[in-house]
Amino acid sequence: MPAARQSRSLQLDFLRGLAVILVIGAHIHNIPPSTRRPLKEILELWQHLGWVGVDLFFVLSGFLVSGLIFKEYIRHGKVSLPRFFIRRALKIYPAFYVFLFLALPTIGWIPDKVTVPAFLSEALFVQNYSPWYLWGHTWSLAIEEHFYLLLGLLLFFLGKRGGPNPFHRLIKIVIATNVLIFLLRIWTLHAFGHAEPWKTYYCPTHLRLDELFFGVLLSYCYHFHGRALEQIVTRRLAAICVVELLLLLPCLVAGWLKVVETMWLYSLGLVMLYVGFGLIILSAMHWQPPRWSSLLYWAIATIGYYSYSIYLWHMAILYAILAVPGGFGFPFGFTIELLLYVGGSIAAGVLMSRLIEQPLLVVRDRFFPSLSSR
Repeated sequence: MPAARQSRSLQLDFLRGLAVILVIGAHIHNIPPSTRRPLKEILELWQHLGWVGVDLFFVLSGFLVSGLIFKEYIRHGKVSLPRFFIRRALKIYPAFYVFLFLALPTIGWIPDKVTVPAFLSEALFVQNYSPWYLWGHTWSLAIEEHFYLLLGLLLFFLGKRGGPNPFHRLIKIVIATNVLIFLLRIWTLHAFGHAEPWKTYYCPTHLRLDELFFGVLLSYCYHFHGRALEQIVTRRLAAICVVELLLLLPCLVAGWLKVVETMWLYSLGLVMLYVGFGLIILSAMHWQPPRWSSLLYWAIATIGYYSYSIYLWHMAILYAILAVPGGFGFPFGFTIELLLYVGGSIAAGVLMSRLIEQPLLVVRDRFFPSLSSR
């Protein structure tokens, strides 16, 4: 097992695996009415609830990436901003730009899809604001890129104050920021009520950063107040699980009923989602799976380990199937096409991760080793 894999949290990789599996399900195409039960109900449930996978990814990213900076400061008493940006760039950019070029043929068959403005929007990570874009899933990567820039600067300047905990102001900063974003979402909903919901309310960075910053808040508490947090979580784990369910259930029901694009969901619903997922992350960090589930747990965690490349390539696999005459019109049968989509997405992600992402991370760790683990 690679050293990088050994140093990772299995619990968080498991959650990453769940997140990317949810996203894959959200893009299942054309479930035929003739599909037998209970398979039809399972696939429709997967399809209707899969959209929350991105929200789980956001909270996880905030928790994990800020945690790297917090651990670096705890060990060395400083934050290296250049190293942080270089390591993030070598993690994200090589795999993304290889995908951007190599996946073009899978959407080239769509009229007027591949244009210079659309390609530039993707390449510059502004596709979540631009009216031109190539892919329907890379908007979330743009948000994460913008977040990395803001997070690095914020924690760098807070860390310059020195001392055992220069980040104590984060609690007030995150609460104020998230309240502001919530109010901004409500204003946007009222001001642009008839605009395209997906691009207007769901994709812009300034309306979605609260989910990532909530992950930062949890990570701060975990790294600087870990003992007190552990006592709270372990003693109240059952109650926390009930709260998680109460927070997530309304949004999941809205997805099942196909009423996602509503004012309530784009405002308070997103808050309930990220708080619920944040509590799940804290619960996962203080919980061990039963032995009987170890194989499934490990399998999903392994998918989570490759989740970035799987997330990148799953839409290319989908469009490649759709490019076949009658694709998902069932020329080979829906079951075969579904297996090709799900299995192909995972296989392509694992392959491209091993060809591109993992070798570059080895080079990165050699020349720009992480200070958070040294």
